[in-house]
Amino acid sequence: MRKFSLLLIASGVLSLSTNAQDESYTGKFSTWSAGADVGLNYFSGDLRGFYEDSNVDGHNLGFGASLYASKWFNHLLGVTGSVGYNTYSGKNTNTYFTTNEIMAAMDLNVNISSLITKSTGESKWAWIPYAGLGLTSGLPTNYDANDNVIFDRDGRRHNEAVARGGLLVKYRLNTAWDLDMRFLGQMYLFSENSDNITSGQSTDYTSSLRVGVTYNFGATEEKAPIVYARPLSELSNEVADLSDKVDGLTSDADGDGVPDYLDADDNTPEGYTVDGAGRAMDIDRDGIPDDIDQDPFTPRGAQVDATGRELDDDGDGVPNSRDEEPNTAEGKMVNFQGREIKGGLGGDAANAFLPDIFFNFNSARLSSANEQRLLTIAKIMMADESVEMEVIGRADPVGSEKYNLNLSERRAQAVVDALVNNYGISADRFTVTGLGEGAQTGSNNNVNRRVEFRVK
Repeated sequence: MRKFSLLLIASGVLSLSTNAQDESYTGKFSTWSAGADVGLNYFSGDLRGFYEDSNVDGHNLGFGASLYASKWFNHLLGVTGSVGYNTYSGKNTNTYFTTNEIMAAMDLNVNISSLITKSTGESKWAWIPYAGLGLTSGLPTNYDANDNVIFDRDGRRHNEAVARGGLLVKYRLNTAWDLDMRFLGQMYLFSENSDNITSGQSTDYTSSLRVGVTYNFGATEEKAPIVYARPLSELSNEVADLSDKVDGLTSDADGDGVPDYLDADDNTPEGYTVDGAGRAMDIDRDGIPDDIDQDPFTPRGAQVDATGRELDDDGDGVPNSRDEEPNTAEGKMVNFQGREIKGGLGGDAANAFLPDIFFNFNSARLSSANEQRLLTIAKIMMADESVEMEVIGRADPVGSEKYNLNLSERRAQAVVDALVNNYGISADRFTVTGLGEGAQTGSNNNVNRRVEFRVK
């Protein structure tokens, strides 16, 4: 799919910008949630949680808990507001401190897992880096190694702004609930005395590991939380499908001129004439392609053999579909219904079965499909030498009237020549008439390209 890589990238970037304001898209997902978490806090400054040379036992870690509310604008971007309570502790040689702190913050979330293109449907995991600003208010107190208070700020709280960031990993537990695992780092922006010590040598910061849960408002089986959406994956699948379709439009496995994507029969034999869907042309719909159909004018629904000729079990020249006496004895003369003409032709010659001879477009050449029809005419004329025939040629209306008149005469003459040369019937017993494109039989040009017989 390399030829679509740029399309995929461009479409993906476009989707990021348009989905932010596409309510029809975001309306398919749950976008509001609330949650809580708890965990451990580590402080680093002039005093810090783990200080190997300290003679103070413990005071390595603190505790934290937070409440969150989140709103996602689209599958990529969202915001979270939070409030929390934290304790921190740190130490140095002969001293340590503790503090309790309340916090309020606002973070911008970026759901990088929504950019994945190698999955199908929705995922159960989401990876969300975030960054933001917060305000904290703490009350630090310092002690010596014997737990005596050194400095307690006389109840004055230490207020500070912090820059914060981290990574949130979410796992979908069920329809509405998520499991959250969070790393959070915070740096105090405007002072270094969150531990009541300012040395100018160490910036105060904290880090936390948390675990919690989130409830997604309005989430159902059909309306998943938007953080688990994978729109670029869906786009990638659509582009891959489009690529397959384009490949199908540019390839032609059977060489019939119809692209594989549109070809209803991709195994058409070489050289066959096909329709727009790649199926071998079959004008009479007898199941035999026209290119091998020796009789392409059989009636709809007629039974045919492997060459497309209509079956005639008793060989009387009348096909089974019109034969009212399907067991006529061999050599007997019949009328157009396949009924035997008793006592020879006599005055019944006009009622004898006289099949039409059909031709291909713009052709006066007799095909092998007409052999049985010619034989039927020949048997009638050989049975009664008094019978004379008018041989009438016709043409379809394609082309000029003068050309079609000439074509119809040539078709009639070709039939007479075949009867004379193949069956020894005298040419004097025939009258050739060309009607051109006059007296059309319906709108089917296939049946208008014919020669018919009339007993004189």
